[in-house]
Amino acid sequence: MGVAVNAAEELTAAASRLRALAEAATPGPWRTECVGSEGWHVFGPCGLDERHPPRRPRVSAVTWGSFESDKADAAYIAAMSPPVALAVAELLDAAAQAHEYAVTVGGRGLADDDAALAVARAINHTEAS
Repeated sequence: MGVAVNAAEELTAAASRLRALAEAATPGPWRTECVGSEGWHVFGPCGLDERHPPRRPRVSAVTWGSFESDKADAAYIAAMSPPVALAVAELLDAAAQAHEYAVTVGGRGLADDDAALAVARAINHTEAS
């Protein structure tokens, strides 16, 4: 069974939220580094442009322990940098447009288990209706 027309709204809302978060963050590239007994940190560049004046290069104020799982968490956060989020936002917008087009021409649109819709729901913290 297809998803109601509001799937496009869900996808667009997620794209907008993700884009706003990514555009507000330090652009990257980000990296991880073990800071001795302090644990793992995620670092980004400093002084990139007028929007991001020089500052301490640390992107995250969160300190992770020195366990391997903490290293994995820091590496994951660094990998999901703003350019990745902006690319995902573009994919969500494209899925919303494809859904709207399919519904407009009498098609089914996205299915409840569509991957793009699952991503949008995870970003929006919503569930299938």
